[in-house]
Amino acid sequence: MPVDVTWTSYGRSALDALTQVVAHLKQDDPLRPVTLVVPSNIAGIVARRHLARGFHPDRPAIAGLWITTLPRLAEQLAAPQLTGTGRRPATRAFVGATVRGVLLDNPGVFGEVADHPSTARALARAHHDLRDVDDSACDLVSGTSSLCAEVVRVHRAARERIADGHYDETDLLHTAAATLTADRAAELGSIVIYLPQDLTHAETALAATLAGLTDTHVVAGHTGDPRADAAVTESVAAIAPDDPPPPLRTPPTVQRVMHASDSDDEVRCVVRDVVQTLRTTPAHRVAVLYAARDPYGRLLHEHLAAAGIEVNGPGVRPVAERAVARLVLGLLETARTGYRRADVLRAVGELPVTIFEDSDRATTTLPLPLWERITREAGVVSGDDWHERLDFHRRSLEQQLEDEDLYDSTRDRLTRHRDATASMQHFMATLRERLADLDRTPTWTGAAEVLHGILEDLLPPSTHRHLPPAEQHALVTVRSALGQLRALDSTPTSPSLAGVEEILGLELDGALPRVGTFGQGVLVAPVEQAVGLDLDALYVVGLTEDLCPGTLREDSLLPERAREATGWALRSSRRRADRTHRSLLAAFDSAPHVTASFPRGTCAGTPTGSPRAGCSPRCARSAATPTSPPPSGSAGPAAPATPSTAPPLSPAACARPRTRPPSRSGGSGRTWQASPRTTRS
Repeated sequence: MPVDVTWTSYGRSALDALTQVVAHLKQDDPLRPVTLVVPSNIAGIVARRHLARGFHPDRPAIAGLWITTLPRLAEQLAAPQLTGTGRRPATRAFVGATVRGVLLDNPGVFGEVADHPSTARALARAHHDLRDVDDSACDLVSGTSSLCAEVVRVHRAARERIADGHYDETDLLHTAAATLTADRAAELGSIVIYLPQDLTHAETALAATLAGLTDTHVVAGHTGDPRADAAVTESVAAIAPDDPPPPLRTPPTVQRVMHASDSDDEVRCVVRDVVQTLRTTPAHRVAVLYAARDPYGRLLHEHLAAAGIEVNGPGVRPVAERAVARLVLGLLETARTGYRRADVLRAVGELPVTIFEDSDRATTTLPLPLWERITREAGVVSGDDWHERLDFHRRSLEQQLEDEDLYDSTRDRLTRHRDATASMQHFMATLRERLADLDRTPTWTGAAEVLHGILEDLLPPSTHRHLPPAEQHALVTVRSALGQLRALDSTPTSPSLAGVEEILGLELDGALPRVGTFGQGVLVAPVEQAVGLDLDALYVVGLTEDLCPGTLREDSLLPERAREATGWALRSSRRRADRTHRSLLAAFDSAPHVTASFPRGTCAGTPTGSPRAGCSPRCARSAATPTSPPPSGSAGPAAPATPSTAPPLSPAACARPRTRPPSRSGGSGRTWQASPRTTRS
């Protein structure tokens, strides 16, 4: 069936084009089913709220619209069939454990580093990239070098083990494309693919299958920069081969440029300007996008909170940094490193941890200051000192209590120390015994149950209501991560203290809880989430070459020559920089008032490289007015930041990620042009 393609710019223009397409589909029947395929959840929310206004003044609503993404659509179509055969979803922890099991059985050239956690993580990333190509492309990769051959071997072995009882996202997409029928496609109604981005081969196959079975429309965004739009053009060409390329247009520009001495000053400048903007603009129509989470994510959240501004967006503090996660991971680390005194007290000292007591006795909170003093007096260092030296210290206290001439206050102190020493002995003996059981258990389910029991005893349900909301959320996430360990019983790996710590650490480090609710407060998010936004005022911070688009680095396991050997079926590492460039240009299109900012140096006093490659090197000459904050560093509505009076700037230089450091011998105003090569052989 022919596919109708509409090319548009990003921002409000894309939403207007989408409205016209959906209105045309529903002009004869308002209840006609339409499936809207969006690139992200945020883009879907913005599109839904825009379409909810309706198409006619007398009908301010819309019905019969289902908004989804391609992976979610594939799950709806193929998950019942895959689960019907007994297969289960392959979690990230399961994939990592499977790769680790392949390494244990046959490490090959990775023998010397097979036990290092980074090896399994790097091979898991390579496995994810290779899952998107077929066996012929894998053969071409394998023929480029002996290392690539080993990577492909590990990938194929892991793929076979995962397929035996589990499925991943690629399986869902391929199964949905292979089993989709005309009747099932008709139930979806008309398909509208909204702002497709860098689609994988599996996603492209499903989209092309839908286009061949049902009425399909594509609303594609383009920025006017050929390199940034290359991935979008390729995706649209795969869905609609006969469609002409996008029309020519001038890439979008920014209206203002701000700069400060370092990233901290830059954020304060932006926050003061946001305070001024919020006096005339609703908060949900304002966004601050950053080029790198470190340091801008935390700085923006901290300074906006200090200014009393409500925010929403992806979290910047993973669950692994919460006290509950540090308790669990800290106990595993102390068991692995010999129960050093400082490690044990640090692990149990951040929360109101209860000591192990009999079930018929009331729970007692661990007295950390008293335990610290007793362990110093007893000379506890690590290991068996928790039993031998504490036992000697307890007997010494009992001998002192035999003196009948003691003052009552001294007797009370010695009695309190003796009881605390005995309680500490019991606590450490129980903890060491249970963690030793975890290390000896033959199944991941048993290890999860042991660790779950320790967590429940240290933080019983009666203490949960006293925890901050963030810690309560972290506790739920930790329990969920422990539940995922049970799925690893089907892998050839066995649990250990190091293995459980590594897998839990990966899961909790990747868990970023969302802050606030989208549409309430100022959006603070990475620049990659700019696709699909519609705003009135936008700030983009951190536009230096080191951060946006960043320095391209050669993939150590799948280098560019291996990717090129497949005819770029295995996508180039450069796609990441092109994606960032496209997102930056889409951000410039998403609001009528866009302010870009960059730091002239870092908080440590070192320069950041070329000033603001996110726009044009002309920024070094045109941004003449510094906008550093006053020494007080207040993020409140003090003197507003003074932007430079620079003309609109083109972000064309973002297409050239830096591959070598620029020469700084010519002074701060000197500009340079990077080499178009992405990597060096």
